[in-house]
Amino acid sequence: MGKRSSRFRSICWWRLPVRSADRWLSREEYAALARGMRKSLFRLQIHPTYRVAAEEEEFKQFLATGTYEIDPNDAALTRARQRRADGKLAQRVYALSTPLTDYQRYVFKYYHQLALAGEDLRIIDSRTMPVPRLPDYDFMLLDDTTVIKVHYDADGTWVGPELLATEDVSEYLAYKQDAVAGSVPFLDFEERLGG
Repeated sequence: MGKRSSRFRSICWWRLPVRSADRWLSREEYAALARGMRKSLFRLQIHPTYRVAAEEEEFKQFLATGTYEIDPNDAALTRARQRRADGKLAQRVYALSTPLTDYQRYVFKYYHQLALAGEDLRIIDSRTMPVPRLPDYDFMLLDDTTVIKVHYDADGTWVGPELLATEDVSEYLAYKQDAVAGSVPFLDFEERLGG
């Protein structure tokens, strides 16, 4: 075998710039990143149903009675109030299609309280509104710099969050801008539905 040329040495894999790999986050890492946001958190939701083990009993109660009890000192409501007091912006856009699923009717009872607590919840209804170009998956954008793709099975069961190793978040900033501009505030949407 002959001597390798200097041209070969200059393109060897160990000399190429290394792109950080996407990586899966544990539930604890995901929660810590969301809680650690410094100025803004944006979340896009697209699934008609989310299967959350912690919600099962409440969801059954809602299906049976049409209501369920929401603790005013719930951790997420407390965080929403604190973020608002600290001048941080938490936004969520839920892209859906009416009529609402049972799960959406259930979670909207909670979203009402979350909106009152200070989260900027918004809705895009594809049946009545033009839908901006959006990805076909849920994601979170933290402080306009960190992108987390949130994976779900077809039935809405949570699979896990994936931290995307991207230095250029312009595509996600555009998704955020389009989703917010193309949506209506949750409380306005709720009022249109008749509460």
